[in-house]
This record gives sequence, C-alpha cells and structure tokens, in this order.
Amino acid sequence: MLNTKIGSRVLISGYTKKGTQKGRGDNKLTYGNETVNLTIEVASYTSMMSEELTALQNADLQLILDVCGQRAYTCWEGRGKKAVERPLSMTDLDQGLVSLITKREKAIANDEKSDTYTYLSQGVKQHIEKGTTFVQGILTDEQVTVPSANGSAPHSKSSGKVVAEKVIARILNLRSRKWRQYDISKGEVTLIK
Repeated sequence: MLNTKIGSRVLISGYTKKGTQKGRGDNKLTYGNETVNLTIEVASYTSMMSEELTALQNADLQLILDVCGQRAYTCWEGRGKKAVERPLSMTDLDQGLVSLITKREKAIANDEKSDTYTYLSQGVKQHIEKGTTFVQGILTDEQVTVPSANGSAPHSKSSGKVVAEKVIARILNLRSRKWRQYDISKGEVTLIK
C-alpha cells in the first residue's frame, strides 16, 4: 500500500490510457490510447473545492468575457451537421459560473465521503466491490512514451455553457482542471516523496 499524505508525489510509469472510440460500424477507431508516465501530487479535494468556490464567487465575468473576446473562444449551438459555431456570450459565462459554483458546493457538502470506496491513505482509494485501487490528485507531469496509433481524440462541438466552464476554469487557473485518478494496477507505481 502507498503511504501517501497531502503533498506526496506519485509516479505512475507505463500507464496505457483507455482512449475513446469514434466512428460508426466497422469504421470505429480508438483515439488517445497512448502509454504515458504520470506524476500526481496528492491533494485534499475538499480543500481545493473550498479555495475554488471562493475564487468563483469573486470572479469578474466582464473581465473574463473581455479575455474570451481577445482569445477568440467559441462554442457550438445545435447538434450534428446543423451545429453553428459562435462566440461565447455573457449568458454562457453566467450559466457556466453557476454550474461551477454548484459543483463545488456539492463536493464540499460530500466531504470526500463515499459508499463505493474505502480510503486507504490520502489520495489512495479502493473500490469496495471490485477491489480496484486508485491514486488521485493533481496531474503535475505527463510524458507520452508510446503515442496512440490514431492520434489524440478529436475535439467535440461543445455548447456555450460547457465551453464557458472550461474557459472560466482556465482563466482563473483552477487546480481541479488537472484533478485525475488512475487505476494503479495499469502501471508501475513509485512514491517519490
């Protein structure tokens, strides 16, 4: 078992990502299933959510909208071939901000409690039924050792609210953008510190 604590760094070597399948019928291809070496910093999810909630509640949406205009962030309206690309609006940012705040409030209320997992140490949890052990924390480094045969997954045509959530998180530099969990049986695990 990993004896981790807040601030511990865990290296996972030779981890092969699941990837995503795109296409129809016999033309399905798997994208993003590269093999990587990962470094995870163990952190308290609840503490991180509390810090981010404060940042989100103090966010200046007009300033964020101005940055969106400068960087030409766009989103999609409609579905399939009828989807139309358009710039982000203040309405999109309002919806995205409300969604981000709601998610953080829910995470804080949950306080890392789970009926599905047993926590073995900080950042290490085990699925009660399957016995699968995961390490979770903030991804600090990722190096591709074997690229995916079909490349990375194509970007989806996301709605205004979804793009707004990502843009707000990027502009406010929210650490949860890099929050990940990995099945430690799929790679070689080393506790760095």
